[in-house]
Amino acid sequence: MDELVSKFIREEFTENDLPGYFLTSDVFLDAIVTVLHSHRHKKNETYIRARDFTKIRQVLYSFSTSAKKTFLSDK
Repeated sequence: MDELVSKFIREEFTENDLPGYFLTSDVFLDAIVTVLHSHRHKKNETYIRARDFTKIRQVLYSFSTSAKKTFLSDK
């Protein structure tokens, strides 16, 4: 799955959007996978087991101001 998401990142983002070293980092890959698969947070699939969906799910499904602030504070 990470390979597919890495391909998506290469096709959709340019170095004008973010620095090249960040686009290829594991941190960015993890963030993109977490956003793309937040609806599958309860599944027992290998590529999502170790990911923390708390922040994104609070923003997407709770709609609270505090969840929004928490999410936006982590750049």
